[in-house]
Amino acid sequence: MNHANSGLAHSTNGSPQLTLENGEMAAKARENEAKVAELYKYDHNEVIRAINANDMEYLRTKLSRFSPIPILSTAQIKPEHKKNGYEQVKYEWINEEYTYISRWHTHTPNAPEYSHDTWVVERKRPGIGAGRNHRPKIHEVLVGKNRWIDWRIWHDAVIAKQNNSETKEQRELLDNGHWDAEK
Repeated sequence: MNHANSGLAHSTNGSPQLTLENGEMAAKARENEAKVAELYKYDHNEVIRAINANDMEYLRTKLSRFSPIPILSTAQIKPEHKKNGYEQVKYEWINEEYTYISRWHTHTPNAPEYSHDTWVVERKRPGIGAGRNHRPKIHEVLVGKNRWIDWRIWHDAVIAKQNNSETKEQRELLDNGHWDAEK
């Protein structure tokens, strides 16, 4: 390669040095990376503002990016002010044979003090009651990367937590099934 055309120059000791043009390109790349990082930055107050303003564009294009699973652009979005004092945004869509629900919510009553805004992801598949192709319905909660548990087990853990009688295993399920929105 001809170094005169490569964009590299050599100092007297033979080590490559960036030309001024490459330095400017690197600075522009850092600037663009900073803009992208800002775009993907999570901001609790901005989410609350969007819910209060019913800003569906923000909820569809920005908040949805923080879900632990990809949310389809066709998802129905429902922001909610829950009566017991927390905010929630529910995304629901169908992908193949499952209906997915990814719910973002603020700190809820009875949640540990250290908890943040979190996501809970569920999937459902209707059952087929009779015939050769019968199958039971499925309702599951995501509690780890590609780890789904039956919703009844999740619900039992939630009830045990509310009654201050949860086991260590139930606490772990609840911790793993509440995905921190800030990460």
